[in-house]
Amino acid sequence: MRARGRDFFLAVAGMVLSGCVSLSTVSHAELMERTRSWNEPKVATRYYQGTKKGFHYFYFWDVPVAKRYRVPVSEISVDSPF
Repeated sequence: MRARGRDFFLAVAGMVLSGCVSLSTVSHAELMERTRSWNEPKVATRYYQGTKKGFHYFYFWDVPVAKRYRVPVSEISVDSPF
């Protein structure tokens, strides 16, 4: 059972690192709407990934879906952008 969990994690990490995760430009309101719900079981994870070239980047992972979003800095405030 532990090997299956490890294999699943490695597969997801491989997709993320290889760029297989889609990137969408959305508004702040769209980001909130898209990340409001989750699949069962409730294991959704959301991360702020940083700010670059006028956009804040966010990562959303909800088994089996992983997505990246970017929001213009003019639409959302991040306390300590990096």
